[in-house]
Amino acid sequence: MTAALAAGKSRPNCAPPGYACTPLLRSIGSPADETVADVVWLERAGIEGWPVLMKDAAIRYRPAERAAFIAHQVQAFCLTGGNLRAAEMARQYLAVLDRITAACRQPGPALHVVSASGIQRVSLDP
Repeated sequence: MTAALAAGKSRPNCAPPGYACTPLLRSIGSPADETVADVVWLERAGIEGWPVLMKDAAIRYRPAERAAFIAHQVQAFCLTGGNLRAAEMARQYLAVLDRITAACRQPGPALHVVSASGIQRVSLDP
């Protein structure tokens, strides 16, 4: 499984054994990673088949981004606490990695909210 980290910069060795991690910085390139539109990286993630780990839960309410999720069959996992430090974000994702992996076996598109207590699929309907 490869995960594209859509929000923030990450170290290249951010993935646990058996997983690969492609930070947006490496996927899109710098300085474009700071200004790239959400629809652009969502399309890239869909084309590559990358599940997306991100912090922007409001993305599902924006029509263009919601359309990109659907058109490109994106599977995304969004942290509920947007102000978490990097170590806490990693801890929360790693704590539910088995559930993220299982969710990725289901057909997309899908947006899942990730919290300390687990993951929950949320609707992309307006």
